[in-house]
Amino acid sequence: MQTVSVTSTQLKSAIDSAIAANKPLSVSIDGGEIYVFDGVELGKIVVQAPTPPDPPDPPTTGFRPENYGGTNAVAINKAISAASSAKGTVVFTAGTAYTGDVNTPIKVLSDVTMKGNGATLKLTGSGFAADFVQIAGNNTVIDGLVMDGNNLTIHGLTVGTGVTNTVIKNNTVKNVTQGGNYSTDLVAGIFVRTGVDTLTIDSNEVANVAAKNAPAISRGIAVSTYGGTVAKHVTISNNYVHDITPKDDGDGIWFDNSAVESTGSIIIGNKTERTAKRGIKVQSAGVTIKNNTIINSYLNNNTYVASNPVSQDMYSGISVYADNLTIQGNIIQGVGSFYCGIEIGSDTTLKNIVISGNSVSMGPTANVSGATGVRIGNINGFQVTSNTIKTADSGVWTWQSAANGTLTGNTISDVNYGINFSTYLTGQTFTNVTQGGNTITAKKQAVVNR
Repeated sequence: MQTVSVTSTQLKSAIDSAIAANKPLSVSIDGGEIYVFDGVELGKIVVQAPTPPDPPDPPTTGFRPENYGGTNAVAINKAISAASSAKGTVVFTAGTAYTGDVNTPIKVLSDVTMKGNGATLKLTGSGFAADFVQIAGNNTVIDGLVMDGNNLTIHGLTVGTGVTNTVIKNNTVKNVTQGGNYSTDLVAGIFVRTGVDTLTIDSNEVANVAAKNAPAISRGIAVSTYGGTVAKHVTISNNYVHDITPKDDGDGIWFDNSAVESTGSIIIGNKTERTAKRGIKVQSAGVTIKNNTIINSYLNNNTYVASNPVSQDMYSGISVYADNLTIQGNIIQGVGSFYCGIEIGSDTTLKNIVISGNSVSMGPTANVSGATGVRIGNINGFQVTSNTIKTADSGVWTWQSAANGTLTGNTISDVNYGINFSTYLTGQTFTNVTQGGNTITAKKQAVVNR
């Protein structure tokens, strides 16, 4: 007798074939064994069950703070440490309330992804913190976390000195102010320290950042140079930055002063609103400022903490104070007035500035006395092309020394003076600056020459 190993499917097929061929066939079961006789030979069939599929991989749950003691700062930091060793992900549970501690910063170590899932991490405790959440290592991602400073910290999220390859996306950072030992320090929702390289800040909301005491400096997103050089290769994109106060020095997005030739950075697609002094301020070379929207929601209701040097509702939409900058495709608008919609700084002679395709407009009921659409200080090498400027005292004003510039293809309306080359200062030079092809509707004078 032979023993044949077949699957149950093969057994059924053999029986079906025998029946179809009119072959004699008998099947018997004895003691749990199956015997088949086809008239010639008795065979023992060992039925093999089909091989089960491989079990699915276990779900990736990440490193959850709840598995390390709870939902507080200590548990979160333990989860981060474990995730760093494994190059893994810290996972927050949607709808769960997590708490930080003013005496225990959350430190994001190298090779960690923080997956927030919309959960809120709120700072608590007695005292006041310099930093709430710190990025302290390379190759990190923070995604989808609500970081509520609870007005107990001067920095909501800090990118630490010298870190590289950082992504901050889809988060909310809010409720940051001065206090404790930091009662006069700069306040920032997202604060970038020096020496940082390759940083993306994308699709975040930064809100309610307030300096209460003089000199009253606040920033939604701050790229600083305190004690070092400014960050390079930074992309700040698609963020909504709002309610950054007071008017003394509250800016939405800021690159600090730096001696580097170029940061290789871009500020693109952001929206700022109720940023009390400026929407965007750039003091570092080699930054492109493109396709941002700056909304001036103030109308005679923007107040100072310490002083009130300008009567307009905001100081500027965009101010730049460095070389090799492009300001392109931005929309600067609102019900209120700007001292200047776009400002090219005046302390030193700036070089290689392009202002192209922007729209600057002020409110129809705003006080625009002394307000300028594009205000240009000391400059050598500039282009002002294809901009639309509406409702101001002057459309474009070069009020200091200017050389090697062109103003072409601009549309300027509802102004007293269209293009104003005049100056009230002595010793200012004006060489090789031309204008042409502009469409100007002015109440007093289209072009004012020196």
